[in-house]
Amino acid sequence: MKRLNLKMLGLLIVVLFNSFITKAQKDTKALIEEFNKVITFTSSPIITYQSTTRLNSMPVIQLQDTMSSQEIFYKINNSIYTKSNSSEIYLQDSVYIQIDNLSKTVIINKIDTASYSSFNASPLANKDLQKAFANNYTFNKKIIDKQNDIVELTIEPIPDTVLMDQSINLSFILQYNSETFLPQNMQTIAVVKQYVTEEMQQELAAKGINTIGLIQKEGEHDFYVHKQILKVVYNNISTTKVNTIPLWQQHFVYDKDKEEFVGTGTYKDYIVTQTF
Repeated sequence: MKRLNLKMLGLLIVVLFNSFITKAQKDTKALIEEFNKVITFTSSPIITYQSTTRLNSMPVIQLQDTMSSQEIFYKINNSIYTKSNSSEIYLQDSVYIQIDNLSKTVIINKIDTASYSSFNASPLANKDLQKAFANNYTFNKKIIDKQNDIVELTIEPIPDTVLMDQSINLSFILQYNSETFLPQNMQTIAVVKQYVTEEMQQELAAKGINTIGLIQKEGEHDFYVHKQILKVVYNNISTTKVNTIPLWQQHFVYDKDKEEFVGTGTYKDYIVTQTF
């Protein structure tokens, strides 16, 4: 029997290890590109959808820790309209109009082509950001509905073994169609962790904040730990046809002589502020 060549075995291990690292890097890069493609689905020239957004917190500290909203979104090339609860936005004809139906106020700005470009810009187009993302997060993709091509991508921060006074960890869970890259729902999970002393706990209690479930012990240290989950569920996404899109001209008139916008109908009593 021939003796095992330890030098050749060592070389083989190095080759296999490097091959594994290279494949892992390629897989991570591909998943980042896929994630980016899904979250920038609104950059499509034509798109409409409805969505529901819910914010939950554990534990609930204040009223703002829980909320829900409904949104509709229309886009045809550079014409955009979106409505969420009491707020409406028109981004059309180089004009940005933001309406608050609760306070009955309107803010109107002029925008340029650069603003449109930034609206469609990819948040992970920058290679340095992609590299930082890859170095700080783990990516796990799995099929959850093979028949309908639905996959789930989980993105979690790499655990930090160094004890820090304060940290904020963001995780993402994205479900989408692997053929169209259109999202079904997306969760953003934020965990705020901060070292607290006994005096700080007393201050929280003095402010009327219930610290049960908020303060967690790790070893000999106490930490303030607050978790928030923001979930967006998408429905009725279409990238092929938008029958109608609300236009600002249906509710506002531009007075050329006075060089100002005036609301009509439901918006006639709204206070309009122009920034140009």
